[in-house]
Formats: sequence, structure tokens, C-alpha cells
Amino acid sequence: PFAQGRFTQSIEMPGRWIERGTIRGDDARLLESPLGWAGRAVLATLWFATGGAMAEGRRAALLEAARQASREHSLQSAAGATAPQAQIVVVRALAPRVEPAMDLLTRIWSAWRLVAWQRAPCAPRVWRT
Repeated sequence: PFAQGRFTQSIEMPGRWIERGTIRGDDARLLESPLGWAGRAVLATLWFATGGAMAEGRRAALLEAARQASREHSLQSAAGATAPQAQIVVVRALAPRVEPAMDLLTRIWSAWRLVAWQRAPCAPRVWRT
């Protein structure tokens, strides 16, 4: 288990979005609290980002596709999708293990392929084994 040390992550879309966070292995308030990770071991994040502002209809369709996939998944109570900026849609999920999180993100990515590009569903190449 992640019981000591820390993990720091920084994600940036220059001029549009910056996200920084540090998680400490001994931060029981965050990792164990029902208002935090509630004992779940995995935080998964999936981004859809564009070079310019998305049309409102496209952004709404991407959000709905992510939310629908989440509603039909075992992680439904620990997943959410938002569009914090006109160029970005973000999905986050907490999971007890990696496999359910990867399954959910794969389903959302597959739905996004249909919505955004009218492409057949498939997992990203980097996720395939």
C-alpha cells in the first residue's frame, strides 16, 4: 500500500489550464475520509483537450457520453465528468484497484471516439497489452 512518501503531479495546457497536486501516503484525512478517497487506492483521470474552444454542443455531447458510461459502471458513485474550461473535458474516478478504473476510462474513451470523430470504439494503443 501507499503508506509513506509522496506523489506530486503537474498537468498543464499552457495559457488554459494548470493542475498541480501532491498526495502523501500518510495523509489519512485525504486517503481514508469519506470526503476524500474513502479508502480507495486508485485515482484515475482522463482528459479531452482541444486547441480552441469546443462548440457547446460538442462539449455537452462529450460530457454526456462520459456520464452515461459512468452511470452504467460499478464505479458510478465514485466517478464524475466536468468541463472546467471551454477547451477541456475531464473525467475522474476513484477505484479500489486499477482494473475497474481502466475499464471505465476505456469505455469513456471508446464513447468519445464515436462522439468526437465518428470512429469505431477501441482502447488507446498505449493501454493495450
